[in-house]
Amino acid sequence: MRPTFHPHLVNGSAGDPALFVDCLFERRALLFDLGDIRALPPRKLLRISHVFVSHAHMDHFIGFDWLLRILLGREKDLHLFGPPGFRCRNEFRREAEENIACPENVLLNEPAMQVRCTLLDHGGIPCLAYALQEQAHVNVWKNRLQELGLPVGAWLRDLKQAVLRNEPEQHPIRVAWREDGAERERVLKLSELKSALRIVPGQKIAYVTDVAWHQDNMRRIVELARNADLLYIEAAFMERDAEHAQRKFHLTARQAGEIARAANAGCVIPLHFSPRYAGEEKALLRAEVEAAFGGASTIALQ
Repeated sequence: MRPTFHPHLVNGSAGDPALFVDCLFERRALLFDLGDIRALPPRKLLRISHVFVSHAHMDHFIGFDWLLRILLGREKDLHLFGPPGFRCRNEFRREAEENIACPENVLLNEPAMQVRCTLLDHGGIPCLAYALQEQAHVNVWKNRLQELGLPVGAWLRDLKQAVLRNEPEQHPIRVAWREDGAERERVLKLSELKSALRIVPGQKIAYVTDVAWHQDNMRRIVELARNADLLYIEAAFMERDAEHAQRKFHLTARQAGEIARAANAGCVIPLHFSPRYAGEEKALLRAEVEAAFGGASTIALQ
């Protein structure tokens, strides 16, 4: 299955938190946290439609000015989400402000994808964790398209979106292509094309950082990240420094691995390593996550 979401930690596991998620077929990207994003070229920044910020500590938000610089003066809408108290001196006041209800903490709900959040505690500071869920994944069997006498092309995006919107069987799909220098076109019913499709459960990515280790946080994270294909989670300190981690309201590597195991995540990617660790110690952080999660064969490193 070719995944729809292509996530990338902009600064790796040790740099400022920023997770760039390119959305295949959607012609856009999502960004989780706004740490230093200067490594992303403008063409990628211009793809971003939604930004989901965990909290406004500088290492999670310093990239806002750079993003604003790239987008300023362009005809583009950017949706920015953050926790309660997400403000500066002027509280980011907006014109024509309106309140929008978010039932079940769903911030983004589209035919192709959904983003949910949960509110966590970072030592008295509210912090959001997020889960990006593909509603379903639609695979196309090219051999069956050939049997129908149809080419691959941009029209397949319309077909997939019609399936995700749960359109009726009679819904028309326009198939257009170029052949022998001439424009060709057919209009078929959705029901006629479904034999060329395979619909499977969608991809899920969870993103968690800057949280204190206690039962309420753990319960909320496990619920949000349950069965995630990829769990990006902070592993700021080694277990030997657990008391320091508790004072700083961050997770240790072992705690991150335990949460990933409890959530039944498919793969865990540790991030936000403390700058106190360098060189071989970073490998030890990853090893602690692996041991608590269940083995190196199920961990991805970025």
